[in-house]
Order: sequence, then C-alpha cells, then structure tokens
Amino acid sequence: GKDWVNYGTENWDNLFPQFLIDLYYNSSTQAAIINATAEMIAGEELVIEDESERDLEAVVRLKKFFAECNSNETLHEVLKKIAFDFKLQGAFALNIVWSQDRTQIAEIYHIGVEKIRAEKPNELGKVEAYYVSADWADSRQNKPYRVPAFNTKDRTSPNQILYTGLYSPNMNAYYTPDYVAANNWALVDQRIAEFHLNNI
Repeated sequence: GKDWVNYGTENWDNLFPQFLIDLYYNSSTQAAIINATAEMIAGEELVIEDESERDLEAVVRLKKFFAECNSNETLHEVLKKIAFDFKLQGAFALNIVWSQDRTQIAEIYHIGVEKIRAEKPNELGKVEAYYVSADWADSRQNKPYRVPAFNTKDRTSPNQILYTGLYSPNMNAYYTPDYVAANNWALVDQRIAEFHLNNI
C-alpha cells in the first residue's frame, strides 16, 4: 500500500487541497474573503519589539535573516505565502533547511500545502515525515518523495518539513480551513456564474 494518508474522497480522492484551490479560483466571493484575510494575517512587515533592549549582535543576525531567509525571498514574503495557505487550506508548510553543522536554521522556504501528504502516523499517532509531489493528480509522473518532519532533537536530515494548522476535529493528519462549512455556498456561487455564462 501507500505510505501516506490520503486527503480527500470521491471526486477529489487524495486531492482535497486542490478542491479548495478550485473553489478559490471559481468563486469571486470566496477569493475576495481569502485574499483580504490572508493580507490581514501577514500584516505590513516584521518588526523586533524592544529592539534597543536586545543584544545588538542577535538583532543584526535576525534582521539579516528577515531580509534573506532563503536565496530568493525575505521572511515577510514567505510569511505572506503561509498566511495565504493558512486561510485557504487551514494549514501551512515550510521547508526548513538546517546549517551544515546542524546548529541553526539556515533557510526557510514556503511549500504549498497541496504538494504535501502526511506519512502514516507511528504507533503513538505521530507523523514522522511527509511526502511531496508536484502534482498529486498525477503521482506516477510526479513521484512523491519522503522528507522528515521538523524535529529540533533529530537534525540528521538537512531538510525537514514543518506542517501545521488549525485544529480540526476528527482529523488525525491534516487540517481544514475555518470556512469548510461554507464550501457548498462557494460551489453555488461557482455554479450560478457558470449557468449565467452558458446563457450568454
């Protein structure tokens, strides 16, 4: 069998994150709410509180990390992406890269929730790794690969995935967005738009 926990059923077998993305792209109301809320979550910028009272060397290192948390992005740019995923998917995922000596985090990258599937939990119910695929709808062509879960006590792997989100009842490995009960209304919005478009 497969080593990961499927996320979705019926028409969206193992594709629930893609279902939420589809709703986002096909319901203008849904998209407007998600966009506005994600912007509010991300805020304007990252600041260090009581900066003058902190160790100067630590502040300089932190500001350097804020400006370049990976080779392409500022930490706030990554934060904006995870804020969007958090609102759209009810969860977010980060690829954490440890320094070569494994003493500190060297880089942080956003990884889309739709690319992640949780490994089957161990006997204690803990997920120890995640599988990543560029396209779960075609996992034969986009073969999933295993990445250990973020763990400060086991830094053997230089790359780890931090996946977290809103508590969701009856969900053991995944999270759902806070608006999940309104998904049918977003589908109605989509179908009404399609109906009117077909009558033009």
